[in-house]
Amino acid sequence: MIADVDTEVSDEEAAQKTVQYVLFSTADTTDEEGNSVALTDEEKAEKKDQAEQLLEAVKGGADMEEALADIDEELSPVTTSYGESNGSIADELKEVAETLSDGEVADEVIETDSGYYVLQMVTTFDEEAT
Repeated sequence: MIADVDTEVSDEEAAQKTVQYVLFSTADTTDEEGNSVALTDEEKAEKKDQAEQLLEAVKGGADMEEALADIDEELSPVTTSYGESNGSIADELKEVAETLSDGEVADEVIETDSGYYVLQMVTTFDEEAT
């Protein structure tokens, strides 16, 4: 079995990138009785507005975590690493992340079925994660 396995991994395949993002979720919530409750169009619009506020703050040089605390104290940024064949982030995020350099923030809020994302590339080569 070992004889047929390719153990060579290119630097590109092994390289891990690290991003930081915040999701303003538009997914259904659950009420006190356990029932699924969909967000109204107004609530979804409010989530998008919050995402846009955060995006503008981070593009202006603010730290994502500090800027987020002013918008929604219950949310916190997620930092994760991914590689070429690693699916640890949504495809929509990965597609945008691939266009960013170290420290850059996505130009726009990224809209998905699950909500609105604000994305920042931390590093295009995370030596420790790699």
